[in-house]
Amino acid sequence: MAKSVTLESQTKKIRAWMLGLHGTYALDIGGRIGAFQALRELGGKATSQDLAKHLALDPRQVHAFCMMATTLGIFTEEKRLFSFAPYMDEILQEDKPDLPGIHTLIEIAKDYPGYPQAFTARTRKTFAEHDPEFFSRQIQVASFRAPLIAGYALKHETIGPKLQQGGSILDVGSGGGGVLFAFADVFPDAKITGIEPLTFFSEETNKSIAKKGLTQHIRVDPCAAETMEYEQEFDLITLVQVFHELPNDEKVNILKKCRAAINPGGRLVIVDRCLPDHGDTIEDRRFTMSIIEQWFEITWGNVVNTRTEIDEMLKRSGWEIVSQDERAVPTYWTFEAKTV
Repeated sequence: MAKSVTLESQTKKIRAWMLGLHGTYALDIGGRIGAFQALRELGGKATSQDLAKHLALDPRQVHAFCMMATTLGIFTEEKRLFSFAPYMDEILQEDKPDLPGIHTLIEIAKDYPGYPQAFTARTRKTFAEHDPEFFSRQIQVASFRAPLIAGYALKHETIGPKLQQGGSILDVGSGGGGVLFAFADVFPDAKITGIEPLTFFSEETNKSIAKKGLTQHIRVDPCAAETMEYEQEFDLITLVQVFHELPNDEKVNILKKCRAAINPGGRLVIVDRCLPDHGDTIEDRRFTMSIIEQWFEITWGNVVNTRTEIDEMLKRSGWEIVSQDERAVPTYWTFEAKTV
């Protein structure tokens, strides 16, 4: 039997969200000051004083953090010794997705204080107008989903073998290069190209390309998607968490440019969020992250499209959807299209 909604239950819900704000910041701060790594280095159990000494930080402040972490269920405490709550040591590491995701969320949340002014004045702060810390966090988080994209291509019955034999890939909006490097790992003989208009990302990617010794294997063209000019050069074109960031009135034009760039028999793969469509319900959990993402990017000017809108834009630009998969990359829709 469903629980009834009451004034008290709704009040508790709001207060839980308020606590969640404090919890999110506590996780972010703990990661940034190195508290979680320090606790590991101390054997997984320590007093707050020992933790403060190890971190060279103020003991009173570190103790306040440890008490908060315990209240939230991140730590446990026994006889003044703090340790990780079950599974928290495994989860809260910088090479796992959750803690970097928290850091990225905090960077995104810096926009929120400006929302009232942005709404009333109808102003924007685009993705490109954010700072290097924001971009660095975006690179880190994007790297976690990159192997899923390469894995999708590897399993493809026609594109996978072609890329293994030295085919070519274009990643539109390649950012910090996570998808490019994932493709290089899986398809060591493929020719891989990224296009990226933001200098920060293209420079960071080129540094990584040189460091990994992949200059003969990967290239990054510093241009925007709407200005690219390729003619039948690629067997696979990917847009990974990029389509919603493209200018909405340029999306059909960009898809036409992708069509011009694809080789006969090639495929276009779009991995992105989708808002609820005709007949869908907002409460459907498949759309939760898409709705949240549209919200936190609303003052950037980004438009998250519905599946119908994406289908219509593909058709107008000479593509036909051959499959939709909501499981290949969790919380995203993966569209695969071929030329008509």
